[in-house]
Amino acid sequence: MTDGFLRLTWSLWGVIAATSWLVVFAASWFSVLHGLAVPEDPLNLWMWVPGIALCFMSVANGLPGAAAALNPAMRSRLLIVPAAAALSLVTVSGVAGIVAGAMLALAMGMEVGLIGVGAVLGVLIFPLSFGLVFPLAIPLLCGLAAWSLAGKDGGMSRRAYMWLTTVSAVGWLLVVVVGTILGLA
Repeated sequence: MTDGFLRLTWSLWGVIAATSWLVVFAASWFSVLHGLAVPEDPLNLWMWVPGIALCFMSVANGLPGAAAALNPAMRSRLLIVPAAAALSLVTVSGVAGIVAGAMLALAMGMEVGLIGVGAVLGVLIFPLSFGLVFPLAIPLLCGLAAWSLAGKDGGMSRRAYMWLTTVSAVGWLLVVVVGTILGLA
């Protein structure tokens, strides 16, 4: 388990996770361009393609990230294995930030369905806005920072991991809130 997850190395999981984010970016643009080219699409590909890409991204990041965070043997080495550190950070902060964002949106009187759509919009709008809807950049950059710090001599400190996780969770919270607000528009 400490050398990888599901018989794949941690570095390969890092490649799969990074690729999944690129697929989400491509799917977002496909959705818009296909919707413009084929406005009366009976298959609703403009909706299915990004949805499948988001599911792929969630599994490619969440499954190994949760395994790295929950397995005691891996947790003891987490701060020195770059891909495991990044994936666990994005996963743990994603769960915390999305739940906190949903609770905040509920407290603001938003409907539950709108909050779910808001979380999806918060992720999909990022590539379409060329990063101008910036909250998603926060967890992505925190994940890159964790990957970079864990790869340095001696790995990263627990304090750095906790700070990055907290900042990333705030980013995910903002993804949900900004996405929900965009969903109202």
